[in-house]
Amino acid sequence: MKILAIDQSTTCSAWSIFIGNKLEKYGSERCYTPSERKNGLPIDQRIYHMYKYLRNIIISEKPDFIVFEDTFLQKVNSPETFAWLNRLVGCIMCLSIEHDISYKIWQANAWRKLIGMPCGRGVKREQEKEYSVEYANKHYNLELKRKDDDLADALCMGTAYLIMNEKKGEKES
Repeated sequence: MKILAIDQSTTCSAWSIFIGNKLEKYGSERCYTPSERKNGLPIDQRIYHMYKYLRNIIISEKPDFIVFEDTFLQKVNSPETFAWLNRLVGCIMCLSIEHDISYKIWQANAWRKLIGMPCGRGVKREQEKEYSVEYANKHYNLELKRKDDDLADALCMGTAYLIMNEKKGEKES
């Protein structure tokens, strides 16, 4: 089975592909805001850019299953940002349905717990990002930096999905 894991946002969306239990490839796309770059895009155009980017990944990779992160109001800056991130989640849902691909929308703390990462109350967002980078580097022999946390999250989420399925298989035996 070919799994596509996506860590999406309006500024950087990252993905990883797993075939069986093996990481096959990964990547990310950065989209700058007007405050970051003179030619940066407004938020609606960044969402459309990410939609097109992820659509191309789905078309070229033809995954059997897509797992991506749900939004959580307390983890974002404002209700307005939360609403825009929900729109991006809706775009990925629509792409999944359009291409007849099953999907799972996952709370970040659920996949983090599954791979043994500290999370929840008392763990700051910056710490979660550091844990993801550390985990991805250790498990996939990578040299990701702190700025690669979106990519690390996509790798970790895909790994957690594989672990969840492995545990399901053990229960069924």
